[in-house]
Amino acid sequence: MNRLGLRDQAVLAAFGVLLLYGLAAFLWFGSQEQAWRKAEKRHKAALEQRVAEDKLIRERAKWYSAYEAEREKMPQFSSENRNVDTHWLGVVGGLAATNHVTLQNQQAKAEEQAGDVSVLPVDVRNAEASLKSLVHFLYDLQSAPNTMMDVSSLDVKPNNQQKGYLRVNFTVGCAYMRGE
Repeated sequence: MNRLGLRDQAVLAAFGVLLLYGLAAFLWFGSQEQAWRKAEKRHKAALEQRVAEDKLIRERAKWYSAYEAEREKMPQFSSENRNVDTHWLGVVGGLAATNHVTLQNQQAKAEEQAGDVSVLPVDVRNAEASLKSLVHFLYDLQSAPNTMMDVSSLDVKPNNQQKGYLRVNFTVGCAYMRGE
């Protein structure tokens, strides 16, 4: 057997210790570099968000005046009047009749709150209309005076029983505010 001298063993031990320190430093600095990159990404995202928020704050007056203009157009109902569904079902039904759209089944869902705006979804199933009537009806829904309505979902299929007619399912969100 070839035995190493004491000096050679000490050199090998020192080399092994240096190698272990080097490996530990490499692993530590590698993980630190990865952490630094993650921190850089978070910093960049936060900076972009701050710039966007600063822009919104600078434009606050513009957005507030636009909000007030829209608020003036929004229908108002008293806070005691809990049955606004009758009003909105009548509006949707009246516009449908005016545009020759037959509503088979319409139902008001639960009122939803979005800030100071209330939204009543009206779910309409199995409506029948020609394409022209449907287009005019949808246009009137979105542009009727003293109302704020938005069609949030629309499903149109050909009506197999009546040629030239469509079977339509849709949901109309009717927006309004509660007053005194």
